[in-house]
Amino acid sequence: MKKLLTLTLALALMLCLSVPVFAADETSGKTDLTMTYAASAPTYTVTIPATLTIPLNNIGADMDITVSDSADLGGKNVVITYDEAEWLYNNNATGSQYKTITFKVLVGAAEKRLDDTIFTFSADGTKTIKVVIGDADVISNPATYVMPNSPYTGSITFGIGLL
Repeated sequence: MKKLLTLTLALALMLCLSVPVFAADETSGKTDLTMTYAASAPTYTVTIPATLTIPLNNIGADMDITVSDSADLGGKNVVITYDEAEWLYNNNATGSQYKTITFKVLVGAAEKRLDDTIFTFSADGTKTIKVVIGDADVISNPATYVMPNSPYTGSITFGIGLL
């Protein structure tokens, strides 16, 4: 019985010493977050044929210029310019003399000059230029043009960039 009384008194003592605890007022905290990201670099693919053949008895041929896979241009356009041209030339049979033919680059009916912008692309697409041999008289009256009898070669250099 002594044990029971000791246990009861110990329990009564514990209950008397219990004090209710209340949580303090809640407060909120603020954390500022800054997200830094690097803008993606613009990407695009420009396809210009490596060669263009002007068939015999034709004064010119079409050349397609294509922009594909364009992404992250950032409001800029892919610009194709006409940077440099080399005359069409051949070497005669003796190897001692070059013969040359002029050519022009046309977009629609408009002739493009060196350093001119040929096309501006804001998205993927294909546009066509015409490479024409001869001068304005040949272009306006191709029946008067006498075709050369041997291969002529030359080159066009295009500039490609974002603007």
